[in-house]
Amino acid sequence: MPATLQDRCTHILDAIANIRSLLDGLGPHALADGVRVRPAFERHLEVISEAIRYLPPADKARHPMVPWSDIAGLGNRLRHGYDQIRSDILWGV
Repeated sequence: MPATLQDRCTHILDAIANIRSLLDGLGPHALADGVRVRPAFERHLEVISEAIRYLPPADKARHPMVPWSDIAGLGNRLRHGYDQIRSDILWGV
């Protein structure tokens, strides 16, 4: 069964909560090792990136301060340019 809009919103909120929990008390160095924290962090970002693609344009238009296309583009970078993403850039996200 395809995910509903409510499912997509839940996926986004869950991924944000997971990122907060994952990075709680850590600094940028946590993403530099690339062994545990970074792959999990990147996966949560991919989930967010993919889920926002299914949000209705009208809903996105009500929140013009959110960089929707940048978030979608981040997922593409993580999937296709994964070897070129610096950990300090990820931390800035």
